Amino acid sequence: MKCFAAVLALTLVLGACGDGLPEDGEDVSYDGRLARSAEGPISLETDEGIRLSLFGVDKRPGKFRPGDRVRVEGTFAEVTAYQQGGVRVERIGRLAK
Repeated sequence: MKCFAAVLALTLVLGACGDGLPEDGEDVSYDGRLARSAEGPISLETDEGIRLSLFGVDKRPGKFRPGDRVRVEGTFAEVTAYQQGGVRVERIGRLAK
């Protein structure tokens, strides 16, 4: 019985932690490197190793390319079918390599 209680408590704690991603619509800012996604829009590989879809980058001036190191600011989008989440981009700017 003690083992069951310990497993239940651990399950509840881990479940409460979630996946560490923001809520849908939450303001976010990420630094990382742009990448082209075969399954969808351009994506960002964050410095923390999270891959996010970026929505609206192709419409931004500045001709961003895969490999560019950038800071992206916007609002978080629900998890997509092929990424861990996405960002509706409001601002994007190059960072030093």
